[in-house]
Amino acid sequence: MNTMNLLFEKFYHSLNSDELRFRLKSLEDFMLQNKMHGNWEKWVEQISSLPQIKPSSIHLNQNIISVGNNDDLSPSQQKHLKQTLELFLPWRKGPYQLFDIHIDAEWRSDKKWDRISQHLPSLKDKAILDIGCGNGYHCWRVQEHKPLFTLGLDLTIIYFFQFLIFQNYIQQDNFALFPFPLEEIINLKPWCDFAFSMGVLYHRKNPLEHLKQIHDLLNKEGYLLLETLYIEESSGTILQPKPRYARMRNVHHIPSCTTLEAWLKECQYRNIQQIHTCETTTKEQRSTPWMPGSSLKSFLDPHNPKLTIEGYPAPRRVVYLAQK
Repeated sequence: MNTMNLLFEKFYHSLNSDELRFRLKSLEDFMLQNKMHGNWEKWVEQISSLPQIKPSSIHLNQNIISVGNNDDLSPSQQKHLKQTLELFLPWRKGPYQLFDIHIDAEWRSDKKWDRISQHLPSLKDKAILDIGCGNGYHCWRVQEHKPLFTLGLDLTIIYFFQFLIFQNYIQQDNFALFPFPLEEIINLKPWCDFAFSMGVLYHRKNPLEHLKQIHDLLNKEGYLLLETLYIEESSGTILQPKPRYARMRNVHHIPSCTTLEAWLKECQYRNIQQIHTCETTTKEQRSTPWMPGSSLKSFLDPHNPKLTIEGYPAPRRVVYLAQK
């Protein structure tokens, strides 16, 4: 796939670590050789068939990531593009707009960005890691800060192809997304100045291990921005929901803030700051034509939205900023 090879080749030039460059090149080779999904070849063909148009505008520093406008395409190209975008449902992170086609994703990820962006230290010329980044919405938003490079990791293959659709037009040389877990790069020397871990910790069977892995990758005085589910102190120290939480299968530990801060200290983080807490609401997470399946409304008790459908406390999220 020429588009993919060109994308990654340019990205490698921006990296600050030969060791990381070698590891990512090895992961790229594995990905291309193993095709990693039953629809891989079909999806590659769809990406290759995208209209090859230079967009008249690119806006990464606003709530809707916007590329091009309707006048850039012919009617037939516009129709083909919309059909291609619909092949990659569900779109869970956004919002996006591509040549005036509005992708109203399940999550209004801009709301989370608005909560955290005012608390970020300078990211200019910094090496950024986003773990569990989805299709890369927040990685695109980071670009306004002019980082050295941004590496996104997410296991879901369809998110990788959603990223490729936008990268096909944006062509951001210092940002790439790989469909691999953090474990694929943990045995490297520290190279990261700032790491995002948002909506990941409660999916890890060993949350302290996750925090330690990030700590080991951070350069001296590097930062972690951690966003995760939490429970109120009155509900205990750790909730271990079984078999599901809000219909999610793999939620293992939801700590109180006191417990979460103790975990960060145990993993040798310092300057730990709680910067935001909030309830997750249907204004931020909901079903849309671009994610037509069940969403938050279906995951809550219909008679008491303060509880999940299983009877656990409804989702609340906390954000911490901590330093190595």
